[in-house]
Amino acid sequence: MVRAPPGRATYTPLNFRLPSRLRLYYHAELPAVRAATSRQNLRASFAHLERAHILGQRQALPHTHPHLLRVNGGGAPL
Repeated sequence: MVRAPPGRATYTPLNFRLPSRLRLYYHAELPAVRAATSRQNLRASFAHLERAHILGQRQALPHTHPHLLRVNGGGAPL
């Protein structure tokens, strides 16, 4: 959150890159989504998508990517 001058609204700038401390965990979830989907294990696929979603929720693109995968059927290649 960025502090604005008095009398103005605060805003949060868009973040597009994951912090390095989260990147490894986020990128481990995406192949796990695809693997679970290829095994037709939708419960596991959804769990991995949820983890990726939570890890990326403060950054615009990493937050949106699990949403797109979910819409696309849980990780099938786009």
